[in-house]
Amino acid sequence: MSISEHTAFTGPVGPAGVLAEVRARIIGLTEVLWGARSDGEVVEMIEQVQALKASLAAVEADVVAEAEARQVAKKVLHYGSTGD
Repeated sequence: MSISEHTAFTGPVGPAGVLAEVRARIIGLTEVLWGARSDGEVVEMIEQVQALKASLAAVEADVVAEAEARQVAKKVLHYGSTGD
């Protein structure tokens, strides 16, 4: 699915804005008292966190590959390489 096919990416926010919104919502989960949640909720959270991490890793790989192809690290950030 491309960005233009996903309704969450429409408007002036863009993909980075969507991630910022999601991150802001996730930060609130650090306040949850997990000891008060059921075993099922804890297991479900672990599963969802792992799935989210995998999805973010896939997005990161695509974006880093594009940055490397464009030589963004050297041209924009003035680093020696993407790894820097």
